[in-house]
Parts: sequence; C-alpha cells; structure tokens
Amino acid sequence: AGAYGTEIFDRLDLIELVSREGERRTVAASAIAHGYRWTALMEEDDIIAGGTMTLVARPREEIEARFAEVTGKRKNALPKQPNAGSIFKNPPGCFAGKLLEECGLKGLSVGDAQVSEVHANVIVNLGSATASEVRALMRQMAASVKERFGVDLVPEVELVGDPWRIERQDGRAEPKTDSEPLP
Repeated sequence: AGAYGTEIFDRLDLIELVSREGERRTVAASAIAHGYRWTALMEEDDIIAGGTMTLVARPREEIEARFAEVTGKRKNALPKQPNAGSIFKNPPGCFAGKLLEECGLKGLSVGDAQVSEVHANVIVNLGSATASEVRALMRQMAASVKERFGVDLVPEVELVGDPWRIERQDGRAEPKTDSEPLP
C-alpha cells in the first residue's frame, strides 16, 4: 500500500508468515522482492500474520500538514461515488489515467459501471453495477488504450472469482493472471 511517493515497504522491517501447513517464519522485509503495487509474497501461498515497522518521529505540525496535504489531494483527485480506486497499474513512464483520459473514456459506462468523470482510471458504481459490468468496462478501457497507444494495461485491482481468460487463436480459453495485460 502506498500513495504520493511513500509506501509501507519504506518502513517495514520484518514480516511474520504462516504457511498453509501452519509453519510460522519471520522474514526480513529487505529480503522480499517488491515493486510498484507488487511483492513476491503475492505469488506465494503464505499468509501474512504480522509485521514490524520502524516509524520516524516527526513534529506534530509536520504530520498534520502532510496529512492535510494528502487528504486534500485525494478529495480533489477521486470521485465521491463508490469505487475501488485505481483500476489499472501505471505503465512504465506514464500514467494509466492520462492514457485513458486521452482516449476520451470519462463517462463511458456499461450498465451502472462508469469510468469516472473526475479520474479516468477509476470506475464508479452508479447504483447497482455488477462485477461482469465492471469487467466488461475494464476490457473496453484496456482495448482503447491498446488500440490508440499500443500500451497493455494491467489491472491494479485484484480480481477474485473466475480467473481472467483469454481466447487463443484455436478458440480455446486459457487462464490469465492479474499480473498480465487484459486482452
């Protein structure tokens, strides 16, 4: 988790893990490969049971000022309607929201799922959006960016339930992971 230039990994020291067999182990955070919205732990079956962080003391005024700054940015950048935040990860060297906006997708909807009028990388629920409507909208968004810019967007939201499927040339479907671009 992170926002506006900082993330939890910046302060994380140790992570306590529990395997499916119930074995406990502690791992140094520095030993865990990680990057933008990803850690190697996402590809393992271990459960994160706890962690140790080192926090840095700051004057109260500095903390309050930073909190107000970030809160203001979030209030102005994100829509008020129910949403899950950013839908796609930022491709290297650019912003998904900018690409989606340049495709003219703000306001595009499938059922009650709509690309936010405020931020093109956010899908809002206008009332009773279904998961299939959100997925269909995500596919349209990704296809528009691929067609216009040749950029494959990768979901940032974790999709639970039926796995993404892509149609192969032979007509058969194969599973697609959430770390790969949408078809």
